[in-house]
Amino acid sequence: MTKVRAALDYVKTTFHVERPLIDETFQADGLDLFVERYGQLITASREGQQSMKEIIGVYLKRIERDTKGLPVKLYRCEAA
Repeated sequence: MTKVRAALDYVKTTFHVERPLIDETFQADGLDLFVERYGQLITASREGQQSMKEIIGVYLKRIERDTKGLPVKLYRCEAA
């Protein structure tokens, strides 16, 4: 939970997002939380450290949301 709180705080303050869990799409690799900004994969749980999207993309999991933005499915992403 410490990393989750750190990621939420980072996204909220850095990107001026009031409700990060609702307004952002997070991805996870089992250790860290990531958000994608400006084509870059940002490690939100590590205070914005940039990650190599192509390398860790196969390990990420994504949350699919319905039309109201509510989470409906969690699945593994495959690298492009």
